[in-house]
Order: sequence, then structure tokens, then C-alpha cells
Amino acid sequence: MSTRLEKMHKNGTRLENLRYCAMGMGNKNYKHYNQVIKVLDKALMDLGAHRVGPVGLADESTGATEDSFMEWKDDVLESLGDIITLHEREITDEPSISISHASVDPSLLYLGEPSEKELLGIKDKVTYNSQNPYSAPIAQSIKLSGMTDRICVHLEFDFSAAPALRYQTGDHLAIWPINPDSEVNRLLRLLDLDDEQQRKQPITLTVNEGSMSKCGLPSPTTREALLKYYLEIGALVSRGFLLVLSEYAPTKVAKAALLRLGSSKDVFRREVAAHFLSVGKIMEMVEPTTKWTGVPFSLLVESFNRVQPRNYSISSSSLKQPRRPSITLVINRRNIPTLASNRDEMFFGLTTNYLLAHHYNCTADGSPGDSLEGPSYDLQGPRQKLDGGKVYVHVKHSTFKLPPNPATPVIMVAAGTGIAPFRGFMQERSRLAELGKPVGKMILFFGCRNGTTDYLYREEWQDYEARFGDMFVIVPAFSREQGQRKCYVQDVLLEQKNIVLSLVLDHGAAFYICGSTAMAIEVRTRLLEIIASANMQSLEEADAIIMGKMKKAGLYHEDVWS
Repeated sequence: MSTRLEKMHKNGTRLENLRYCAMGMGNKNYKHYNQVIKVLDKALMDLGAHRVGPVGLADESTGATEDSFMEWKDDVLESLGDIITLHEREITDEPSISISHASVDPSLLYLGEPSEKELLGIKDKVTYNSQNPYSAPIAQSIKLSGMTDRICVHLEFDFSAAPALRYQTGDHLAIWPINPDSEVNRLLRLLDLDDEQQRKQPITLTVNEGSMSKCGLPSPTTREALLKYYLEIGALVSRGFLLVLSEYAPTKVAKAALLRLGSSKDVFRREVAAHFLSVGKIMEMVEPTTKWTGVPFSLLVESFNRVQPRNYSISSSSLKQPRRPSITLVINRRNIPTLASNRDEMFFGLTTNYLLAHHYNCTADGSPGDSLEGPSYDLQGPRQKLDGGKVYVHVKHSTFKLPPNPATPVIMVAAGTGIAPFRGFMQERSRLAELGKPVGKMILFFGCRNGTTDYLYREEWQDYEARFGDMFVIVPAFSREQGQRKCYVQDVLLEQKNIVLSLVLDHGAAFYICGSTAMAIEVRTRLLEIIASANMQSLEEADAIIMGKMKKAGLYHEDVWS
């Protein structure tokens, strides 16, 4: 698009009769935040086009993309009102999906199966992927760190019964979660659908004629299965949905409350987003006693996002553990203040707490594990297909790979569970060394709180140091070590700048970062400063070395998340 506009500009083409509005989707943690929409807007303006309203710049890092869109939309509509005549009308729901009761063969009813092959039990010559995940048994589960505010768990999965399912070192394992029983039961109760017959009544989903929507959900199924396995019911409710939901509120008080929460971005942020309230929690908060029988179930089906798998870096090597990939995760749970009282309420991340429930349900040898204070899940899955500690997974291939030549030095930078893929890297290099292959120098910068509570895989790193000598070095950075100053991974990178420079500039080392986006920005900045200072260059010139020369040569990689 940008190239075509540049050609039009050179040819003298003008677009004075074009009016447009523009909004970009971005994340401020990334270097070129919303750069595409900024470049496109400038190109259109240079050609004489007229923009209606301001340019919208959404920032996903704050989780406020929809809020930004609504604010931008209001500004655009106000500007449009100066150009054309607009007529306001009340918000009405125009369903694109119809739900009807069905009489079907029970064996063909989707009760949580993620694919048709899984429903029909087809196992021969099956390809496992995002369209058909595999029910992998958990082979081992180990708690690495048991702090009350930061639980870390190591999980290994058994692929031995799925020979076609393979991974490579550096890939991701996609985990398909299940919604907690509390959220499912809350919605069914509020909607007055919580008796056994209504929960399990077979229904079919049909896209209405003329609708541009796609269903994307299995049919026939049940309301209970939709809420438990297929719809993202525990996510933060949106402002827009609150306004639509107000149309079906069971009381005038509830309707007024929903309109107040949805009409003001400040009120929404303060009373809804700050407490991460789901649709069910909002309904329960504004009207806990009267049933919400007027809410069409199709509205929820259309409004909720589909449950998506969460990707975790594989923390093992396919050379050492080809049929037992592992992942390393920190459990997402935190205290959130409630509006109703002075006490806090615990927020539980969906997938990590689902996996923690598996960990507590049964240890690796099959004996009972610890008790869990948290959500309960239907760990047996649809038709007990996940019984015995199985989880639906598929492999998501990644470009976060070791150099093809094992003699290439590597610099690895991680914080927290960002260390996961580097455990796999070290297993890979260790196995290659056992096979007689020459391996390059490896240095790992690792940031954690202190050396006793969350120094993940500490014994393994010590073993590598003993086996590889000065060919492997781990440099820890402790942010909460008693009696020591706060130190972050970017700080120790700067302290070791001489070895970093030598490996990068003189020996062609590959540089890897894994962890939060905020940490990656700090590390990249320090690396730029180190290179610029050594070469007496500007930061822009140093950036050209990293993002140009190194990245193009496959020697610079980031695996980061917000």
C-alpha cells in the first residue's frame, strides 16, 4: 500500500476527493509502535486526501484496545456530524446466529472435543495441529518455586503414543485451557439455565441468512459445553458489550448501572477494568437476585471470543527428550481489590491455574498431590477423554532457534520463566558435545528475585558449569537478594560488556532475549549502548548492526510477551 501511494505521489496523482478515517493497532512496548498507520496517514495527507477525525492509536500493552477504539469512534462520529447528517437510534441487538434445540445422535454431539477427528475417535494417520490438538498425558509435574505470590511449575508431556507429533528445540507448546467451574456455573445460574436438562440440552448453531459473520463453533453441542470449552467467558468484559447487555437487563436499576459503567471510559476503567470483571461478575454485581432470563444465549455466543490456546516456550531439547517436551510456567494469580468490600479478591489466570490444578490433582507417580486453593476445573474433559491427567496440546513452530553451526557462540538473556527455551538450548548443546561435535562458548544472563526462591534449574546450570568449564558461564542478577543492591539482567549485561563485545563483534555470536517485552527493551537498549560506545557510533548506527546485519544473518532473536 505504501509503495503504491509513493508511486502516485511521484506521478502527480491527487486525492482531494478522498475522505478517510484511520486507526492503528499497536503496542507501545515495541519499537515501531503504530508506525504503519502513521506512515499511511502521512502518505494520504501528502496526496491531498482529507482525514475525518484524529488518527486512533491503540495500545495493546495496557489492554485498552477496545476502549481506545470507542473513544476514537466517538471523535470520528463527531467530525462526521459536521460533514453529513447523522441520526442516532437506541442500541439494538441484531443476532447473526440462531440457536435451536436439536434431536441428534448422542455420539455426534460435541461435548468439548476440539475437532471432528477427536469427536469421532479417528487416530490413524492423524496430523495434530491447531485444528486438531492432541490429548497429551502429563508425564511429570514438579513445583520449582513455591512462594505464595510466585509459584513456578515444570511440566513434561508424553508424546510416545503420537509418533507424528514432533517438535524442535526452541518451539512452543500450545495449551488448550478449560474454563473454571465457578465461571460456568455463575453464568448458567444467572441466565436461569442451571438445571441439568437445560445445561445438557442438545442445540444447533446456525448462521442467519445474509449475515457476514462466521460461527467458528462446533454444532450440535450444548450450552454447558459452549461455556466450559469453547467460549472465553472469564475475560474482561468490554464497554461496548455492557451497553448492549443493558437492553436485556432484568431491572431498571441493573440497566442504569450497565449504562453508567459502559458510557464513561473513566468509570469503566475505575470500576470494571481495574477489578478485571468478567461478564458473569458484572451481571452478578449489578443484579444478583433477579434472573437474567431476557438475555439471548446467542448474544453471548456472538460476543465472547473463542477459547484460544496459550503458547509456552518448550524448555527441553528434541535431541535429548524427543517424546517428552517440557514447559516452565509461573502461575498467574494476584490480589485485586473489590468494590463491594475492603478485602481483596484473587484473580486467577486461566491456563496457568488450569495446569496448576493438574499438578495438584496428581503427582507424576500417581499418588495424591497437594490441596489447591483456587478454581476447580473439569479435569476429566469431554466424555472423560482427558482422564488420567491429559491436556489438549499442539506444537507451534518457532524461528527462535540455535545457529545451524554448533560452534557459533551464543549469548542468552532471560528473566523469570523466560529461561525456558535456554534450558532447551543447553540440553541441545550438551547432547551435541556428547556426540563429539565442537560447540561454541555459551553465556547466560538470568534475572530472578534471589538465589534461593526462584533461581530456576539452578542445579542444572551448576552441572553445565562443571562439565563445560569456561565454555559455559551463567551470570545471575538478583532483584531482591537480601543484603545486596537491586540488580536486573540488563545491569549485569552492561557489567560484562567486554565479553559481550568480544563474542558479538569478534566471534560472530548469536544473541537471544526471552522474557517480558519491557525487559527486552531494556536489554536491547544496553546492547545498543555497548556497541555504540565501542565503535564510537550513534545509537542509530549501532541499531543498524543489530537489526540489520545480525538479524538478517540469523544472529539476533527475541521471544517476548507483554
